[in-house]
Amino acid sequence: MIILNGNIIIVDSERATLDDKMHFERAVITLIQSGTKSISIDLSKTVYLPSEMMGFMMWKKKELVDIKIEFKISAINSSLKKIFDNAMLSQFFEIDMNTDVTE
Repeated sequence: MIILNGNIIIVDSERATLDDKMHFERAVITLIQSGTKSISIDLSKTVYLPSEMMGFMMWKKKELVDIKIEFKISAINSSLKKIFDNAMLSQFFEIDMNTDVTE
């Protein structure tokens, strides 16, 4: 389930699905159309993201940099953070050590 709270997109499930990816995309579009300059993603409850959702997040981050919209992960589950670290995605998404959320 995807929840939009202000400029924060919350992935509110342990295992995100392709359906969640579609709702995530819609939430990003909604925020961009509203004129936001910062989009935060809360992955604190999530331990799995489908590769299609990860690909979308990477593509969208690269695209939004060009139009000066911040796209960041504000909270991440420690298990998912390990996956991001191993794939060197923590650097790409600029995840710092303080965004870890213990399970």
